[in-house]
Amino acid sequence: MDASSPIDPVFLSDLHEAGGDELVQDVIATFAASVPPRAAALQQAATAGQVMQVAAAAHAILSAAAMVGLVEVEMLARTLEDRARGGTLPPAHAPARLAQAVEEGIGSLQQLARQLRGGGGVPAEAGP
Repeated sequence: MDASSPIDPVFLSDLHEAGGDELVQDVIATFAASVPPRAAALQQAATAGQVMQVAAAAHAILSAAAMVGLVEVEMLARTLEDRARGGTLPPAHAPARLAQAVEEGIGSLQQLARQLRGGGGVPAEAGP
């Protein structure tokens, strides 16, 4: 994986090899349905000054991102969680940046899934 890539394409490739197109689509659909609402909840908690809710939402997001190979989302969520666990709310722009990275990550996952379905294999760079 390229260090600048927001996604680890090998993860989905391995998942595709293990379970085929249907499993990959199910995993992406589950992520796409569950994580954007968590990112919105994180933004609301940050706005309301609820530091522990920020930590909990960030932890859930980073766990989900790790499960699908979204490295950038995982890294951003880990930073937010660490700050919140230390009692500090994130900078005002950080929750919105995480939400944007989640949406971009979903697009990257969907694009990579199409490439795998088409027999294209894992691209050298899987970023948006």
